[in-house]
Amino acid sequence: MIDFLAVVLMLLLFADCLLKFGINITSRFSLLSKVVHEGSSTLITNDINWMDDNNDFIQNGGGGKISYIEGLWFWVGCKPHFREDANSAGIFLYQSSNLGSDSWQFVQKVHAFQEGQYGGKNCQIHHHPKFGTIHILCKNRQFFMSNSGVNGNYTLLPQPHDPSNLRHWHFGGSSTFQEGNNMYYIVSRCDKSNGKCVRSTRSLFIYKLNERWTDFALTSLSLDTKVDISNYRTSNKIISWTWPGREAPFIFDRNGFYYLAASETAGWKQSKTWYRRAASMDRLANATDIEVEMHPANSKKVKSMGSQFRFFIKVGEGKWLFGGSRYPVEDPTDYDSKFGRYILSPVSFVQDIPNVYWKKTSDWVDYDYKSGDYDDHSPPIKEYNSIIASCSIQF
Repeated sequence: MIDFLAVVLMLLLFADCLLKFGINITSRFSLLSKVVHEGSSTLITNDINWMDDNNDFIQNGGGGKISYIEGLWFWVGCKPHFREDANSAGIFLYQSSNLGSDSWQFVQKVHAFQEGQYGGKNCQIHHHPKFGTIHILCKNRQFFMSNSGVNGNYTLLPQPHDPSNLRHWHFGGSSTFQEGNNMYYIVSRCDKSNGKCVRSTRSLFIYKLNERWTDFALTSLSLDTKVDISNYRTSNKIISWTWPGREAPFIFDRNGFYYLAASETAGWKQSKTWYRRAASMDRLANATDIEVEMHPANSKKVKSMGSQFRFFIKVGEGKWLFGGSRYPVEDPTDYDSKFGRYILSPVSFVQDIPNVYWKKTSDWVDYDYKSGDYDDHSPPIKEYNSIIASCSIQF
């Protein structure tokens, strides 16, 4: 009997070890996952795949953001449509009470992609203070709304028209910024009239949404498609400037200043993170780009902790986290499936400059954000032939 229990314990520990390497064997070892998700851990562990309470991979790809609504953390992600798993593609919503990487619970599949459909990238969920509605705002003007709370049914709204009326201009990476009852849609755009993004035209646009967050506040402008975008200024409804070499923009506020952060254009690869800071959103247009400080410092092999920047989020007084995504599932490599689709690392503002500290494992509640403590971050191993040898099982 003792030998039998020892074998069972060894199998459970081995299953946990395999999960850390991204191997899903949930049909055999669901008990281990249930035990983990019933806890209240505030630990964040990087370089592994995160699983939900159903022991499925958390579909937090596509540059999804984290929001805090009524005492819970919410994360919206997507799984692209592939022919071999068409039924599973869509937009997914998760929640957590403590933000620990092993604490995310599946809420619902907000939207299912039909064959040939795509979307759901860069999504973020928001609560409208005035009207009480819940909104999920995504890339390429894909807006969803629920009138029955976070767990309610979401309606895909009609796609808003291009407020700048710029033909052939691509809607690239985007994010949203909420300021009370006001909502802003931040997006990187470029001229793709020839099929490819013209680097010199890549520009940052900040659009204000209407009162109910269902459309842009200004639906169209009389602009020639050949407008010199570098000189383009209009009312307080739209702010824009040329911003070559930047993508995945994100705005947050801190101590009365607006920060605009973005990743350096690098395709589906890790890249440096930049930011600019100003006392108002329109002044961001003339602010100076400054590189975000990474610890360990960026190198040729590791940039932004091996990720592409997605967001900064305040999780407590003096407590901030950096969110970065790994190569998406469309990438021919398996980097994200082996080492996790997202990383979350502590952030400290040193003389107002964001400093990010790599931690393999950290407790975001107890971590000393003034300590400057960080771990070494060598590139993840490339060989996976010795999984068993890499797992230390002790009794």
